[in-house]
Amino acid sequence: MKCSRVVGTKIEHFEQVGLAFVPDPLPPKLSDQQRREFLGSLIDEIGSATEGLARLDGAARGLKNPHLLLYPLMLRDAQLSSKIENTIATAEEVVLAEAGRENLRDEAREVANYVASLNHGLKSDLPLCNRLIREMHKALMSGVRGDEKRPGEFRNIQVMIGKKGQTLESARFVPPPPGQHLRSCLDAFERFLNSTTHGLPQIVAIALAHYQFECIHPFEDGNGRIGRAIAALSLCKEPCPVLEKPFVYVSAYFERHQDEYYERLLRVSTDGDWMGWVRFFLNALAEEAADTLKRINRVLDLHAELMAIVRVPKASAVVPQLIDGLFTRPWTNAAHASKLLGIKPQAAQRHIDKLAQAGIIEEVTGGTYNRLWLFKKLLQIIEEKNTHEERGR
Repeated sequence: MKCSRVVGTKIEHFEQVGLAFVPDPLPPKLSDQQRREFLGSLIDEIGSATEGLARLDGAARGLKNPHLLLYPLMLRDAQLSSKIENTIATAEEVVLAEAGRENLRDEAREVANYVASLNHGLKSDLPLCNRLIREMHKALMSGVRGDEKRPGEFRNIQVMIGKKGQTLESARFVPPPPGQHLRSCLDAFERFLNSTTHGLPQIVAIALAHYQFECIHPFEDGNGRIGRAIAALSLCKEPCPVLEKPFVYVSAYFERHQDEYYERLLRVSTDGDWMGWVRFFLNALAEEAADTLKRINRVLDLHAELMAIVRVPKASAVVPQLIDGLFTRPWTNAAHASKLLGIKPQAAQRHIDKLAQAGIIEEVTGGTYNRLWLFKKLLQIIEEKNTHEERGR
């Protein structure tokens, strides 16, 4: 079923021959009857996604310190969202990049930037708006490949989606031209992101918004990653949060079904197939919510296991703090531990040595100076495949 046969308009390019696609503002124009039929056809998918998200949110709200879970899930999303764009880095490489290690591959720094971009969006007091999206894009693109493509600024040139070497005339898809068309699309997109009057379940609205952002393609580079980050933050940001924190990320599902992901997005533009796209997106939410629930239980089991090791008679009271710190930043050194614990570097180093002797962390430089320890047990959980990934490979 198609929600709307026409979702946009093809217009002539500025200064060149060809056509660009300008999407209509959201939500799709539907009669009350069409809206009921549309949502009725999605009732199973809406129910499964809603139930999965509610179960996950309930479990997370019962945790003493849900912040322990944010970094592992963000790093996993950063890896998989970047992998969709053929940027591949291990969790260890990304953590080393965040720790400021030099001589690392560009890919590691790019994925580390994605984590920084997500964090910026989460911590900002701004709603999801064009200003915040630009700020997130600047964090994503600064200092890495694409740095010359106006980080934090909407594009002022025409772009296309297609194979390298294709012309605009032969491209798979051509987004709106820069200038007034692009600005109008972005203004309407911002209004929809913050609307409470569209009459749609929030998870359906988020699905529509993800298509719209990718269709608008407002930046010269980095649109896919920023679009997937917006989807994750939309689940926990005003005006209608469905999760307390961003614990669910659709990038893993999109990466497993990459060809279908791109095809579903395109078919909205070519055929008005909102139904196929929204069903695909809701299935992603349901599947990833179930995987996240299992994954956070693994993280919590590891946390409990380590606390049992360090909470022994006469043990230092600051060591559990150091353990907690490793879950939110899975590397440490004397300077970092000293600041975290509020003690002198020499004392911090003694605690680090004890954790290393217990096999909890591992020194990775092999040197005498500027040593760095990684919390590899957590990185292993981040990179574990879920059952769906195992079946899909």
